[in-house]
Amino acid sequence: MKKTELDIPALLIDGDIMLDNVHRVQAYTNQYKVHLRPHTKTNTSFCSLS
Repeated sequence: MKKTELDIPALLIDGDIMLDNVHRVQAYTNQYKVHLRPHTKTNTSFCSLS
């Protein structure tokens, strides 16, 4: 499937970029002995079909 074929709005995640970010943040937190609680946030949408 091509990006242009997706219904919008759509969430696209580049796995390589995401993992690079995770590793970079983990290295930083290890270096400075910072404890993070990983989490994600999402928006909730309501769609009425009536």
